[in-house]
Amino acid sequence: MFEGLVVLEYLELGIMPFYPKNPEIGTTDRKANRKFRKIWKKVARQIGIYDHVSTPGLRPGSITMYTRKMIVHRWIKKRVLAKYNNNRGD
Repeated sequence: MFEGLVVLEYLELGIMPFYPKNPEIGTTDRKANRKFRKIWKKVARQIGIYDHVSTPGLRPGSITMYTRKMIVHRWIKKRVLAKYNNNRGD
């Protein structure tokens, strides 16, 4: 059930869900890619690792892209946990 909520959060943000167990699944939609870039930069700056995973002027390699996707995936998982744990009413 939790993974379903994570996928819904991806879709609410307007980006393609990332599946760590199957990282080949992706999208070529320009709008979704632009939203993803905006989100990963925001998250990387928040946690202070933007300088380590940015590649100004260069295309990121596959390892760098996987790292970025994992950064966003962890952020979304934390966001879902906070969102639905606060709404439980326990």
